[in-house]
Amino acid sequence: METNTSQSNAIEFQLGQTVVYGSLGKCTIDAIEARVVGGQSMIFYKISKQKFIPTKPKATDPAIWVPVANAKKMGLRAPAAAEQVQGALDVIASDEYYISTEQNWSEAKPKVEAFLRNEGFIGLAKAVSFLYVFTKRQIAPVADANRMNESLLKQLAREIAEASGQQQKDLENKFEKQLRAKLATEH
Repeated sequence: METNTSQSNAIEFQLGQTVVYGSLGKCTIDAIEARVVGGQSMIFYKISKQKFIPTKPKATDPAIWVPVANAKKMGLRAPAAAEQVQGALDVIASDEYYISTEQNWSEAKPKVEAFLRNEGFIGLAKAVSFLYVFTKRQIAPVADANRMNESLLKQLAREIAEASGQQQKDLENKFEKQLRAKLATEH
C-alpha cells in the first residue's frame, strides 16, 4: 500500500488496538487500508465494535470506516487512562448539566454527540451527566434518549473500571447516587 507522507504520519492507532468511537464505545482496529474516494486515495481505519457478551458474528454487522485524517474530529480516541479518571468523576459529581434541559431531544442530541466527538472521555462524562437529568425530567420519556443514557452510563463505568481497577457495578451505583443529587438542583 502506497501512502503519501502526510497521511501515513497521521496514523495514530495500530492494527488490533482497542479504541473508543463515540457512542459505539470500545472498538478494535481491524484494518488500516487505502481506499479511493472521489478519485482521491485516502487511508481509513476499519473498526468493529467490541462485544461484551459473546455473540455469533452476523453477516449484517456493518464495517465502520473512519478516515485517518479525520479520526480525532470524528471522536476516535484511545481508552481512558488512570490519570483521566478523576476528571470524569468530578464531572459526574458536579451540579452542572452542561446542556440546558429545557431543550427538546432533537435540539439536545447533536450537542450530546458533539461532546462525544470533541471532548473525548470528559465529553462522555458530560453526556452522561446531561442525559441522566434530561431523561428523568421528561414527562413522556424519549426512547432514543433513554437508550443513549443507559448505554453511555455503562460505557463510562466500564471505561473507568478498566482504567482504575474499580468494579463496574460499584461505579454504576456511585454514579446513580451522584446523578440523583443533580435532580434536586434547579438550573
